[in-house]
Amino acid sequence: MDLKALTVRNFLQLLTVFVLLSSCGGESKDNPAGSGGLSASTPNVLLVVVDTLRADHLGLYGYSTAPTSPFLDSLQAESIVVEGLQSVTSWTMPSMATLFTGLMPADHKVMRMVGPGSDLMETNTLASQFRRAGYATACIMSNFLLGGGGRGFNEGFDWYDFSLCSSPTPHRGSTAKQVAANGLEWLAKQPADKPWFLNLHFFDPHTSYEDQPGWKFADPNYHGWVVGGLDDEDYKSNQASSSAADRRQLSAFYDEEIREVDEALRSVVSALKESGEWENTLLVFTTDHGEELAERGYIGHTRTLHFEQVDLPLLVRLPKAQQIAARRKGLLGQDRLFNTILELAGMPAVPSLGPSAADWLLAKAADSGQDANYFEVDFVPYIADPKRRILKRGMQLGQNFKFVYDRKIKEEFLFDLQKDPLELNNVVADPTYAAQVAEMRKRMAAHSWY
Repeated sequence: MDLKALTVRNFLQLLTVFVLLSSCGGESKDNPAGSGGLSASTPNVLLVVVDTLRADHLGLYGYSTAPTSPFLDSLQAESIVVEGLQSVTSWTMPSMATLFTGLMPADHKVMRMVGPGSDLMETNTLASQFRRAGYATACIMSNFLLGGGGRGFNEGFDWYDFSLCSSPTPHRGSTAKQVAANGLEWLAKQPADKPWFLNLHFFDPHTSYEDQPGWKFADPNYHGWVVGGLDDEDYKSNQASSSAADRRQLSAFYDEEIREVDEALRSVVSALKESGEWENTLLVFTTDHGEELAERGYIGHTRTLHFEQVDLPLLVRLPKAQQIAARRKGLLGQDRLFNTILELAGMPAVPSLGPSAADWLLAKAADSGQDANYFEVDFVPYIADPKRRILKRGMQLGQNFKFVYDRKIKEEFLFDLQKDPLELNNVVADPTYAAQVAEMRKRMAAHSWY
């Protein structure tokens, strides 16, 4: 028995005594794989997913309006930060299905909130890869859409904790501290000689945007309709008429939610540092999708495929022995994270899935090896109203052009990202871009969609 490792686990056991923990509901599975064949240098893997988090509201991506992510920003000094990761969609279920399987929506077939297409049927998940390799695996899930019995998203996890998904008002309140605490509680129970794969899924930046008492980013002199913790219908009834002041106040409450998650992540990493496990932990920090804050007349997501909803943050902090600090800019599809995480952890990639980008992140390849990326939204809400269904398909070609086809109104959009980074001016009818339009139409027609 490794006495140092034993001390690590004992530290975490003692730590949980001082953390307020709620009773946990979840699912536990026997782990059929032992730890045979794993070396002492096998890294732990901490996958952090922050629901509904815009990349452009983080300090490490240039945000300066409010200090949303001071702890995450501090990790840049020992991490790889990627500019160019894009989701396959603008809402949670298909995005998380891709992250957990490495498959595009056409293959994993998850694009509904209820009924057929709402359960993940694929069993060869990222967690199952780690479990078969001898890892202890767990997920602390706080998004109610992925709660209950897991809806298939629990596949491969020894422990799938969905206790935080049982609130009668799941969009209200804050669960960030509890996600961190439940994760630390699970870590404290793990054997000393076994590596772990832990997914922490934070929900806080999702509506409702609460007024977090620890952070005062909102304008005290504002007197409009925006307050913390509104119901969805309150947002929707005011979204189209939101003024610049309203949008700033919305953004302030949204930013407070991000800061709450940043502090929760700080507590997890601090515990790992104190225990000695941090030096041998691979951290992958990302999100499922972003959020519109009334910039285009809407509050929420699922509505469009603009950058604020599909551009994702990605920070990768390698274990101490392999650690590098760098910034990588290039197109990277979300489906490629599956094999990238495996290879960064020293495991073989799955040949049938999208290629790993590990060599690019580690500067062993000149670029990401990808010149186009595809995303789509085919969203049917709980309310069975065909007028509320959203159907869009899109692609980005390199760093220069973005093309979207709105299937509902049969209209095309082309954005010149170098001249129009905010994606405000549709130039699809401009003859100057005829060649780009033709190329993107051709590629869109050849792609497999949901």
